[in-house]
Amino acid sequence: GASISNGTMFEQNTSKIVGYTNLVLPTVSSASKITKDIASSGNVAILGGGIINFKDSEELENLGVTVENLVTASSTAFLRTDSSITSSSVTQNDKLLSGGEPIASAITKKINDEKTSKLILVANSMFASDWYVTLNSSSGNSSQVVAINFYNNRDLVINSVSYLTDREDNITIRKDTGVATYTATVQQDKIIRTIIIAVPVAIIILGIVVWQIRRRK
Repeated sequence: GASISNGTMFEQNTSKIVGYTNLVLPTVSSASKITKDIASSGNVAILGGGIINFKDSEELENLGVTVENLVTASSTAFLRTDSSITSSSVTQNDKLLSGGEPIASAITKKINDEKTSKLILVANSMFASDWYVTLNSSSGNSSQVVAINFYNNRDLVINSVSYLTDREDNITIRKDTGVATYTATVQQDKIIRTIIIAVPVAIIILGIVVWQIRRRK
């Protein structure tokens, strides 16, 4: 009842892209338990994404399939099927999207009265990969970011797994547990070395002097 369209999604609205027109900040559903926390406090960044095509609602119903869209395209996005086009802007060969086209969806299929099957379908999995994306700043500096570390991409993956494994208590926004490194300046380094080395040595010397004075008495 579903298929992935050919082509790559681009975005015309500069407020919905991250550096490149095919690195898109789409619309995240606030109605789904999988994405509601992401929608309220962040976003996801879809790299080289596509669009999911579903059968019409009547045919899906006949198949026993229900669909809940998690991530959708904006009304300023477009789909490009001709990979030879190098322009980052929309061309006459591109397909304009109307908005609401599904990029990621939760699909449930009724097997029988007692059993259902669940699936999370995403039009492109690159957002959850370890692909490095190079971002250039206005100052001329560049940085590399792993795709899954963009915005709440990792949370979308983990929340989807939690949903599929019936661990819905684990669906949330997770705090960054990364370790921050600290680099001291030369002056700070001298102060730290003084505290760590010189002060204990001075205390030891003072203790020896006091001991010698008391011994002589």
